[in-house]
Amino acid sequence: MLSNQVAKKYGRALFELAVEKGKLQDVQIKLTEVVETIKEHEELNDVIYHPQISRDKKKRLLKELFGSEVSKILLNFLKLLIDKRREKFLESILERYIELANEANEILEVEVKSAFTLSATNKTRLKNKLEQLTGKEVRLESKVDSNLIGGLVLKIGDKVIDGSLYKHLQVMKDNLNKIEASKLGVN
Repeated sequence: MLSNQVAKKYGRALFELAVEKGKLQDVQIKLTEVVETIKEHEELNDVIYHPQISRDKKKRLLKELFGSEVSKILLNFLKLLIDKRREKFLESILERYIELANEANEILEVEVKSAFTLSATNKTRLKNKLEQLTGKEVRLESKVDSNLIGGLVLKIGDKVIDGSLYKHLQVMKDNLNKIEASKLGVN
């Protein structure tokens, strides 16, 4: 719960500052690079997220590593997170920032799961249909889940649209289980 609140507060603050400075996309790209770099390097991850390493050491390290790569806005934001002991929420803050940036740019990220790999033609048709329905630019991320048997599962934000054969079979099974045996003609 705290993670959500912190991510919303700091993500929104960074978003509003980036909009004000006209650096919305730049901040998103660079913050993503910072988060990915920290995740990819175990030693860096250990230092940045370790509670007993001094704030000054962490800030110096960030400045050395990213000072010439990121804007002053972003570097100061990262230092603020360290000063407030909020660095462990960095990934959640990035996620919230991306949500806000996508909303501002009318971009919809959609995760689509299917039992088999979707062809390029089917991806394009699905993307176009979703853009037509929502009036937004759609970015599709396609995944394969053989448990679905057939059909698609779309995840748009926190909403899930399950049109999989597996789901339909589960619903049928649940409905059959609710029917009394005497109504089925079974004694």
